[in-house]
Amino acid sequence: MFRRLMICLTSLTIGTATLAENAPTHSAPPPLREAGDYLTNIETAVFNGPPSKVRHAVQSPAHGVLANVKATDRIPQVTGTTPITGQFPNTGSVRQVNMAGGYTARERMIENGPVGFRYQVWDLTAPSARLIDHIVGQFSYRALDDGRTEVTWSYSVAPKTFVARPFIRRFLDNDFAPFMQGGLNGAAAHFNAGG
Repeated sequence: MFRRLMICLTSLTIGTATLAENAPTHSAPPPLREAGDYLTNIETAVFNGPPSKVRHAVQSPAHGVLANVKATDRIPQVTGTTPITGQFPNTGSVRQVNMAGGYTARERMIENGPVGFRYQVWDLTAPSARLIDHIVGQFSYRALDDGRTEVTWSYSVAPKTFVARPFIRRFLDNDFAPFMQGGLNGAAAHFNAGG
């Protein structure tokens, strides 16, 4: 009986891996959860300009945050994006994020306004994301008294199971924190240099 159970579980695992490799062009995003169900990392950077200008710089495909994130040992390099529905970054639009090694993720804009935007990421295929159900990211712009803008990026991960929480916490602290800060710092440096 144990042997049959193991064969069945192995078949199920292999079948799941096959489905992930041949994922549909657009699957429905998982439902958002209560705030306490997420593990969150927050990073900030200061841009030398008002929120109205910083907003466009942060989202710029050529020099924004996504263009400045760098691969880590566990996070593949972002190589580009492919539109799926709508015009990104309009609210409700969905795109595929392409990564080195052929890995992908789906990303949808939940809301986008003058003081920030919020988005959801799911269907992550990179091996380091196997314990992640979905992610909710948020960028907020806060005008400073001296005319500069503080940009805050929060990244909240929903684990697939409760027992995954310690592993995801380490992943956020050791891999995603420098990934996020590098993206923010790179975008800020380009913007602050007059770009």
